[in-house]
Amino acid sequence: MKKILFLTLFFLLVLSMAAWAAITLTGTNFAVSTLASPLLSNGTSLSVASGTGSKFPQTGNFKLVLFSAGCVQASACAQKEIITANFSNTPDVFNIVSRGDEATSAYGWNAGDKVVLAPTWAYFSQMIDSVNALQAQVNNLQGQVAFDKCRIYQAHAQSLPIYTWTKVTLDTSDFDTDSIADVATNHRITPKKAGYYMVSFSLASNATDGMVFYAGLYKNGAIYTEPGTPPGSANNFVISGGDLVYCNGTTDYLELWAYSAGSNTIPGSDTVFLSVVGPF
Repeated sequence: MKKILFLTLFFLLVLSMAAWAAITLTGTNFAVSTLASPLLSNGTSLSVASGTGSKFPQTGNFKLVLFSAGCVQASACAQKEIITANFSNTPDVFNIVSRGDEATSAYGWNAGDKVVLAPTWAYFSQMIDSVNALQAQVNNLQGQVAFDKCRIYQAHAQSLPIYTWTKVTLDTSDFDTDSIADVATNHRITPKKAGYYMVSFSLASNATDGMVFYAGLYKNGAIYTEPGTPPGSANNFVISGGDLVYCNGTTDYLELWAYSAGSNTIPGSDTVFLSVVGPF
């Protein structure tokens, strides 16, 4: 369990890092300046006031909002533009990656007009997409590490023929977290996730003294393990067993079978059961 918890936390950390890595826009705080020179509507670079370029990100793409010097804030200006830019390795000069972003238009700008690094909708949209992607991965991971738990038992008595293996008709589900039990037709458990399962079973009998009686865990119609009771045991005994079994998550199935060397009846009881927990 500790190993599973550690792996779960590790994968969550990896997924978180991957999600945040998907955010390609960079940023800094309080990056505000003005244009040092006019910018034409088709300009491909811009210069900000001397010494203020260091306020802006030095790596990666970022969003700039340009608006007129006479406006206190962009929302109050009729003319405003969102630009994608990056640092040009020349102090106070930025390369322009794209103009008129996010439903704005490319304008001509004057020296002294304002340049603000702002978290536009594109940045928030990337964050939302990354968080949604992370949640999807977490949901998927939770589905992978969640254990299936199932226990089925026999509620009615069943007569056993002599000298032959017979499937126990487990007909009642005690619990089944992933609908992996068939108690109506095939009386078996078919795990839906690939991995190793801890399987437990118990079989009661009214066998008489000296009767050979076996319980068998079957996988895919063939015996997997068979604890038995040797001759000389007392009447009305119970055989219990268990094993670690790999199931492929699609076609592998598990059943409880019984063998009796004499007239025998399996009682209807929840002590006659087959249960699984996994995968591990």
